[in-house]
Amino acid sequence: MLIVPRRMASSWTPAQISTALWLDASDSSTITTVSGAVSQWNDKSGNNRHISQVTASSRPSYANTFNGRSVVTFDGVNDILDNASPGLNGLSTATIIAVMRYVTAGSTEDVAMGIGITNPSDGRDRLLYRASNGTTQGFAGWSIDVLSSIHAIDTGNFHTFAGWNTGLAPSNQVTIAKDGTTATYTPSGSGTSLNTTVDGFSVGSLRGSLVGNYYTNMEVGEIVVLASAVSQANFDLITGYMHHRWGIANLLPAGHPYKTAAP
Repeated sequence: MLIVPRRMASSWTPAQISTALWLDASDSSTITTVSGAVSQWNDKSGNNRHISQVTASSRPSYANTFNGRSVVTFDGVNDILDNASPGLNGLSTATIIAVMRYVTAGSTEDVAMGIGITNPSDGRDRLLYRASNGTTQGFAGWSIDVLSSIHAIDTGNFHTFAGWNTGLAPSNQVTIAKDGTTATYTPSGSGTSLNTTVDGFSVGSLRGSLVGNYYTNMEVGEIVVLASAVSQANFDLITGYMHHRWGIANLLPAGHPYKTAAP
C-alpha cells in the first residue's frame, strides 16, 4: 500500500488576496540600502508601487529589529520614502493596514503615511496619522480628520493601525482600527473631502507641497493597501497574520478569530 505523505497547509499571507500595495520590511530582498539607509522599498503586490528616496540625508535606516524581524526606522526629522507614479492613482475608496510603532510623539501631528493630491490642502492628504487635540490623541484613516480616544496611540509599542472609507466623504463613513478593534465615524467639519486625483504615496511624512511638515519618528514593519473597503473576513485575516507574524498576538481582542493561532 502506497502511503502519500500529508502536506501541511501553508500559512496565509497577503499574497492570497488582491492588494494595491504591500510593503514588508522583514523581506530583505525588497529593501535596497546604501550605507545602512533605505534608498528603495519594493512593493510585493505586483503593481510596482515601490517607494524610494534619492536624497541620502532623507533616507530611513534599516538597522533596528523587532522580535527578530527587520524594520524601517524613520527619524522624525527629514526621513521620507515616496512614490510619485503610479502612486495610488484613481483610488477613491481604499484600505490601509500597517504594523508599526511611534518612537516619539511630535508637538502637533505625526503623519505616518500620506497621499499626495493635485491640490493638497490641510486635512486632505493624510492617510494614517497621529493627531493631538489637547490631551486627546487619536487615529485617522484615508484623509479624514477623525479623533477618538478609543484609538489613542502610545509611543514605544508596536500595534496594527488601519483605516478605510466606503466612498467619497462627507456622505459616507470612515472606519478606523487599532489592534483589530474597529470604530466607525461620520466625518464632519474641515478636511472631510476626498480628491480622486491621487498622485502618489509616502511613508514618513506628507508628500507634495506639504512635504517637510509633520515628519514622524517611527518604526514600520509591514503595510498593506487594498483598492476597496476591506471585508470583515479579509480584515480578520490581515490583522491575524500581522499580529502573529510580528509577535503581538496578545494585543488582538478576545473575540478575534485568529487570537490564538495565525490564519
